Order: sequence, then C-alpha cells, then structure tokens
Amino acid sequence: MTLRRNAVHPGALLLPLALLGGCGTVLGLGDFDDADAGATSTTTSTGATSSSGSGGSGGSGTTTTSTSAGGGMGGGGGDGGGHLVGNCSLQAEAFDIFSAAEIAGEDVDTRSVRIIRGAAGGSDVFHVTAGGQNNHTLYARTVHGGASLGPIATFTAAQDLRVVDALDDGVVVRVAGIIDNEVAEVFFQHNGGDLSDTGVAKQGWGTDVSCAYGPQRLGFAWTGSVPSWAYSCDGGMGTNLIAGDGLSGSFQVSTGVMDNSNDVRGYARLNDRHFIVTGSDGPGTAYIRYGLTQQDLSAFPVLTIDATPGYASLYAGSAPHASGGFTMIGASLQVSPFDATMWAGLITDIAAFSAVPPTGLAPIATYDDPAKVGEQSDLALGDQVVGFARVPFTQKEVNMSWLTDLGAPLLIDSLVQSAPAGTTYWSADVAFGPSNLNVLVVWLESTGGVYSVKGQRLICGTSIE
Repeated sequence: MTLRRNAVHPGALLLPLALLGGCGTVLGLGDFDDADAGATSTTTSTGATSSSGSGGSGGSGTTTTSTSAGGGMGGGGGDGGGHLVGNCSLQAEAFDIFSAAEIAGEDVDTRSVRIIRGAAGGSDVFHVTAGGQNNHTLYARTVHGGASLGPIATFTAAQDLRVVDALDDGVVVRVAGIIDNEVAEVFFQHNGGDLSDTGVAKQGWGTDVSCAYGPQRLGFAWTGSVPSWAYSCDGGMGTNLIAGDGLSGSFQVSTGVMDNSNDVRGYARLNDRHFIVTGSDGPGTAYIRYGLTQQDLSAFPVLTIDATPGYASLYAGSAPHASGGFTMIGASLQVSPFDATMWAGLITDIAAFSAVPPTGLAPIATYDDPAKVGEQSDLALGDQVVGFARVPFTQKEVNMSWLTDLGAPLLIDSLVQSAPAGTTYWSADVAFGPSNLNVLVVWLESTGGVYSVKGQRLICGTSIE
C-alpha cells in the first residue's frame, strides 16, 4: 500500500483568530538566529525547548531527540545509547519556482502552495503547485535537479479553487480540494518527466443535497489511489457534516448543528476508517469521530491530551503509517500566561484516545512565547520520517521540523530562510526525496503586494551524538 499524507483546508489554529489574525496550523514558537536571505549554511534547531522523553521511542537503545540551540538537548527514555540527531545543509541559494510574472500578479491561496514527491525521474524530482484566488487558476510544474524547472501546466476552475492536498501516483499528478463548489481532483499528465496541460481533467463528487452552499472546511486523504474526505457545509439551519470516499460517494453524518461540533478541523484514515476531528478553531473543545458509517460517526468524544485545568487540547495534523495508524502531532496549551507543549507519537488504534494523554503520544517540545505562532504545513511523509514547514507569526522566517514516524524529534524549528526587508512570508511546505536525503522546502512570499513562490534545497541526514 502506498501511503499519502492527510490534509485539511483551512488548517486548524493553535490560538484564537483574534491572536493569530489568520488561518494556520500549530506551533511556530521560539527565537531564531537570523541569516541573510539565500545564505548557504548548516541549519540548526532553535527556539523550542526539547522535552525529556521522546515521542514513540521509549524502550529502545537509541533515543531520538532534537538539538535545540535555545533550550539544550532533549532526552530521556530508552536504556542508554547515543542520541540520533538530524542535520540539514542548505544547497546553494533559494530560487524562484513561480515568479511574480509567471503567476500574473495573482493573490495566491496560502494553502495551495504544495510540494509533491515525484514518483519517478530521480531522487531530486518534485512537483510544486500554487493556486490563484482571483482567476481560479491552478499552476503546477516540476522541479528537477538543483533549480532546473519544467514548463508550467495550468487548470482554470469556473468558480472557486481551494487546494487541500496533492500526490503523484506514478500515472498522473493529482491535486485535490474544493473546486467549483464541490470536492474534486484535478489530474495533470506526465510528459517526458514534466507536467503537461494536454489532457488535464477534473473529477468531482458533487456536494451533498443537504448543503445550501458548497463545502466550507474539507479534510482529505488517500488510501492508495482511493480518496476519502469529510467536510462541513452550511445547511441553512446550522452546520452539516458530510463524509465519503471515491468509491461509494458521500453520506450525511450530522445536520443542522448550531455549535462547532460539526466544524471539520482535522482528517485522517485510521485502520482504513474515517478519523475526523471537529470543534473549535483554537483553545476550546475538540471532538473525535471514528468509523465507516453514520452510526459510527455519530459519537464524538472529547479529545484530551492534557487534563490540567485551564489547558486546551488540539489535534495538529497526522501522516499515515505503514501499521495502518498514523503519526500524530498535537498540542496542549494555556493562553494566559502562555504555556504550550507539542506532543507527537504513533497512534495505532482508536482506543489510544481513551487514555490521557492518548497512548503513543509524548511531549517533544515546550513553548512560552506566542509571538512566533504561525502557519504550519500538513505533515509530509518521507521514508520512516515525517516533517513540516512553518512560517512563524512574525512572517519573517521559514523553518522546518523533522521527526521519525514514531513521533520522536530529529530537528525542531530549523531555520531555512530569513526574509529581506520589505518581504513577507505567508506559508510553506516541505517534501522528502527517497531515503530523506534530498529535501525541498517551498514558501509563498510577497514584496510590495506582489506574490511569488520560492524554493530551497537541503541535503539532510542523521548522526549519533
């Protein structure tokens, strides 16, 4: 079975919208050592303090930890041995993937900037997408070795375009999202190692009849090549929750709800069943729904990572695991005074959430500064690793974090790029090539109100310290 990452649009929030001022996903906190834009150097993990006890690695002889320049070395767990530490070197300078001229001065949807690991063509081949909000045009192109770029392929939607996720299945590159007010995929054909406009096609699954308008919040995942989803929509008399897949279509889970218990905040597949997180954008109550049928999904117990009074628990994303479970990142936090902990680990069964904290999750980093909270990508899946990119709330840095697929941190908040004066960063994504050696980080930036998408290649590895 080929594993694909899990995604949701818009992302869940670590803090309330009033604090963040926008949509994003979890934890980008701490202090950074600024570097000149485009500098070639070895990245170091800064800011977050690594908590003792690595997620998912207890009992082994080697404890996987992150090196934290601001907070020292994490550790704990295991029965001795060295620490497995991640390290990445920036390769040459950052480069344009979509220049301002190439995307026609478009306002770009932050969640549409995605990297797809190439299914063929070499270890350093990736595909990158970006979606225009004004002309509803999806741009896609291939990044070959170094900064070599293929031609741009495009697809223009009739009404709206909100990208949720993308993959290369070896036959076509598939981009999923809310397209023309329905759950849909766009297919780009391969053409001699690049992507082509020729034969571009769209497959839609409609919108449930109970929805007064199209989907509002969509969670999406693939099992092999079969897509599945959950979305919220306005039913006219409250919010409706819809789930489905590409084989049997959609069905109503719950309709006409006036609170936020039908608002999709996260989505994954757990042992080939829907795993849906609903609830509050920020600190508040998060609910878990699990199963295949409406009856299964009608129950929604509360997600609790930390039961300490005054602390909220949040689901922050997941990536599928070969066990049938998923590697999960979560957070527990108190808003004032600010205190947050990032948790990670492997979830193999829904019963894990009956425990507090959920079985398999462990703290991997703590934070005491909300100023760096920002937009985080969905978890990218590598070879027995996961990772994510983040733009802190300052919008002046791009950083990357890297964990084992058991949730143990290798590198946390590693600085990839600092913005020059007058430039603002909006969102970022990361993808791992085979053996995790070749890594590409991309980000959306604007200068003078004009958007472009840039990339930075890294060579990454691990060492025992």
